[in-house]
Amino acid sequence: MFVCKVGTPDGRVVVRYCRARNRYELLESLQEEGCCVFKVRRALFSLSYFTEHRKKRWTANRFLLFNQEMLVLLRSGMSILEIFDSLVQEKDFPATKTVLRDVRDAVKGGSSISEAFAAYPEYFPRLYVASVASGEKTGDLPQTLERYLIYQKRMLQVKDRLKSAAVYPLVLIGATVVVLLFMIFFVIPNFVQIYADAQVSLPALTRVVLACAGLVAHGWYLFVLGGFGLFLILRHFYHTPKGRGFFDKTKLEAPLLGNLYRLSSLVNFSRTTATILSSGLPLVEAMQLARGVINNIILQKRIENVINALNEGDSLGAALERNRIFPTVAQRMIATGEKTGTLPLMFEEVAAYYDADIDHRLERLASLAEPMILLIVGLVIGGIVIAIYLPIFQLAGTVR
Repeated sequence: MFVCKVGTPDGRVVVRYCRARNRYELLESLQEEGCCVFKVRRALFSLSYFTEHRKKRWTANRFLLFNQEMLVLLRSGMSILEIFDSLVQEKDFPATKTVLRDVRDAVKGGSSISEAFAAYPEYFPRLYVASVASGEKTGDLPQTLERYLIYQKRMLQVKDRLKSAAVYPLVLIGATVVVLLFMIFFVIPNFVQIYADAQVSLPALTRVVLACAGLVAHGWYLFVLGGFGLFLILRHFYHTPKGRGFFDKTKLEAPLLGNLYRLSSLVNFSRTTATILSSGLPLVEAMQLARGVINNIILQKRIENVINALNEGDSLGAALERNRIFPTVAQRMIATGEKTGTLPLMFEEVAAYYDADIDHRLERLASLAEPMILLIVGLVIGGIVIAIYLPIFQLAGTVR
């Protein structure tokens, strides 16, 4: 990451944050854009970079609101320049306002809307830009935006559903950790002092629990540093091609969650493909764009193999069956849609079918996970309580 002070072709001097493999590649890229480079320096753990990066991205809900407003204004008959003037929100970050004004100026200068959007990929995804370009070609931009809005809302619903399913287990685990830390730092030390003063012989279970608690209480900073170091190592490994492949393969093969993750990727891909095909783009281009919504390089490579097979003249059904991306039912549905010329409808049907399947699996998983987590929490906390009270029980038995 580099911090660059450059002069833009339109005469402005701006500070930009750019990614490049080295300084020479960055300079060449900026010069190709027609920029005059005044200063370049490495950005290492810069707070201003993180702040700027956060400001250069808007939330999914803000993007949804942007598209809803744009659709309403398009249908009202306003000119496109007036629409972009109206879309600038006062509560937006200054960077967002600048982007929307730059898009307006680009359209005023003769660029198409999709071309103006494409200049800011951090705001407007490739899929969205392709949908807008398709709507401009067919002359039916409002209908294209409406289809994209439906797709966007469904994707947000899927994300919200997955988040909701994870809330209860995470809250329960968090509460358990808080209880354990309270016992380790405040409860167990008192018992240690009592047993030391009484000079009693402690059972093996009690000694193990007290030793572990003492290790955590006195060496907690080592655990924090070790955990942080492990996180950095895994993060670095994840960003290597070999590491990314390992983690993505692990996600697909994980027990219980692996199949759920695969189906979720399938739903996202199918729904995205259906939306793009409905916009009028050809199948190969639609699959190339939809491939980007799958955050797994194993599945992406398989879809790339399917695309290569289509370019070589193979049928979609045969290519999907050979690469084993979709379940058998989905393959048959898509093959039928290919033969009958209803691929957009079939991809949407596949997404709806497996969306319902994911709901069913999540309900079953939640019904299984909740009692399991409660059982484990009860065993852990109950075991600790029994271990620290066990000497007292023994003393009471001796007194009798």
